[in-house]
Amino acid sequence: MGLFNKLLSKQDPAEIEKYKSLKESFKNSSAQRFNKFYFDSEKKQLFIDKTLTTKYALIDYNDITGYAPIEETHSKNKKHGITRAVVGGALAGGVGAIVGAATGGKNADFVDKLGVVIQTSGNQSFKLMFINVETKKGFITSTAYDQFEKVQALLNGIVNK
Repeated sequence: MGLFNKLLSKQDPAEIEKYKSLKESFKNSSAQRFNKFYFDSEKKQLFIDKTLTTKYALIDYNDITGYAPIEETHSKNKKHGITRAVVGGALAGGVGAIVGAATGGKNADFVDKLGVVIQTSGNQSFKLMFINVETKKGFITSTAYDQFEKVQALLNGIVNK
């Protein structure tokens, strides 16, 4: 018997059925889904699906006390001006070194982390991450920022009621 089967066999069958039923009800509702987070404005509940390391959570909107955005970015210079100056100097002398240094590459912007931490009245917090590794700004980060802004608007509405 594999490790996964051993873990499943230790769980209460009634609890497994409750989880499956709960998850299906959120999947089949009009809940807004962001990764493993389901926001159901009709039920006024947030369902957070389980992962390999966490259990599922069901949170009433009234129990959400706040949230904190997570946004970490940085820029990188893709080419080194010094290297270009040395090569320019070797090829064209002093003038080549100056031109090589002046044309020393371009900056690229990256997003390292993007998400929110949701706080509840039970002193629990739940991280909803859209980006968790260095990602060059482009289509992926644009899509992540769209989701990030939608979640913040949704959480503002929940917290400010």
